[in-house]
Amino acid sequence: MVKQKAASVIIPNWNGKRLLGQCLDALSKQTYKDFEIIVVENGSTDGSVEYIEENYPEVVLLKQKENLGFAGGVNVGLKHSQAKYKILLNNDTAVDESWLGALVHTAEKNPNAFAVVSKILEASKRKNPKYYNIDSTGDQYSIWGMPFPRGRGEVDTGQFNKPEQVFAACGGSVLYRATLLEKVGLFDEDFFAYYEDVDISFRARLMGYDILYEPKSVVYHAIGATSGGGLKPFTRFHSVKNAHYLYLKNMPASLFWRFLPRFLLGQIMVFASSIKHGLLLSHLKGLVWVLLFLPKKIVQRVTIQRKKKVSNADVLSRLYKELPPLQKDFFNKFRRGSK
Repeated sequence: MVKQKAASVIIPNWNGKRLLGQCLDALSKQTYKDFEIIVVENGSTDGSVEYIEENYPEVVLLKQKENLGFAGGVNVGLKHSQAKYKILLNNDTAVDESWLGALVHTAEKNPNAFAVVSKILEASKRKNPKYYNIDSTGDQYSIWGMPFPRGRGEVDTGQFNKPEQVFAACGGSVLYRATLLEKVGLFDEDFFAYYEDVDISFRARLMGYDILYEPKSVVYHAIGATSGGGLKPFTRFHSVKNAHYLYLKNMPASLFWRFLPRFLLGQIMVFASSIKHGLLLSHLKGLVWVLLFLPKKIVQRVTIQRKKKVSNADVLSRLYKELPPLQKDFFNKFRRGSK
């Protein structure tokens, strides 16, 4: 009988053949060895399946007939894994040799940790040739109802080298504890892509579990190599609907009503941005989806809030109290332009 590995590294893949070699080769060099690799093949048409079968026969390959999105794809991998620790990793990444060992070590020391997230650096773009730029050091969530990656765009000179609590874990490189994942639940597949990782962290936080950041676990990320990222119809549609889902499901009642004016004003700003960038139809489509799924999200909200164990003061203490940096810059430009 084959002994079950302590950790499963789950990689969702959709038409990422050109990226997989670098990602899988880096995993083969890990100092921590007690893990398996699971690739959830999300209906690719670029030969990804054949490439993995030919070059990486040790990989557990879960073939899907269609693209289930990030949320649906990783749920397939999470359900398949029987490991103590379930680690998500983007296919457009390369990891340091101590990446996985650092995640597991931190989880072992902190039994209340639902998730441990890595330091994620931009793979190529640098403002300073000596340092990488930061992609994420965990996610923050603003009282304006907007999630954003902590430190994104900053030059990594060691300012985030302290292990600490963060509000949410970026799904691009994160360890989840299987026992607590069973209690919190899997990803909400209605999100498809974007903010589903903040949603699952928010749910865990409401139940009293910790989300930890481990700076010794380092990942290099080619941002948007899979989804395209940026200001595109796909991104705007999902980010608009998911921002509403996230707020509707998770924000505790008193904070929900207290910050609702800010949330709505923030969404007006996003709407203005959609008009400016020719994304109005995608934005409106996102709002239609919010209305269609509103009854379902209300039912989910009732379940989530019933499981809440922490005080509203605790939730408030962990929220970012200003506009996220990008929205703040847009608001300032908009205000100057209106004068």
